[in-house]
Amino acid sequence: MKTDIAQLFHQHVLEGENLLWTGKPESKCPFTALDIFLIPISLVFGGIPIIALSFLISTAIYSYLHSSSDQFSLYVYIIFSIFLIPFVLYSLYFIIGRYIYKIWRNNNTYYAVTDRRLIKLTKFRYYKFKDYDINSIKGSELLQGSGDTGHVIWDTMTPPSTIYLLFFSRLYLLRGLIRNTGLDYWSGYAGEIEFYDIRKPKKVYELVEQLRSALKSSGSSNG
Repeated sequence: MKTDIAQLFHQHVLEGENLLWTGKPESKCPFTALDIFLIPISLVFGGIPIIALSFLISTAIYSYLHSSSDQFSLYVYIIFSIFLIPFVLYSLYFIIGRYIYKIWRNNNTYYAVTDRRLIKLTKFRYYKFKDYDINSIKGSELLQGSGDTGHVIWDTMTPPSTIYLLFFSRLYLLRGLIRNTGLDYWSGYAGEIEFYDIRKPKKVYELVEQLRSALKSSGSSNG
């Protein structure tokens, strides 16, 4: 059943506010260009804890069944196996889980632009609502894909200072690199709203830029 996207946003539109654009992620493919590097890395580094846990469990079972080791060795195997479980879970997410997450997200995320705000709805058990006032936007980024889909990212936070970049530049750059890879699930950034895999992203980007200019001009004239 096809969702009426515009209808979803009507209850979130404020009085006197106009809904100008609605959309959702159009890409059916969960892969990105960065996966050329991420897939080998995930298989190598993600495979290590999986293989280690498999070895420990099989060794513990063999030792228990054949009584070839004392009880202390068996407990050591069990303790190390428990210790490895979080790493294995993250490895499984890194290898395959992030693609499942992206497919789910693309099927359950909706975007809208009004003459005042950017709105993002994510459907789970309920609709998670996220919006930003267009006046609060400090910067924007347009990422055009090879086809007619791409991403637009708006930042409402002041760009980081030179001191911050000096000490945390790698973390700041990493946040940008893992966008839309599924790994960004673990690195939520409160000051950013992303419209991923939308059709004709340049059109949306230009619409928001026009609204920003109009709102700034309106604010200057009123001032």
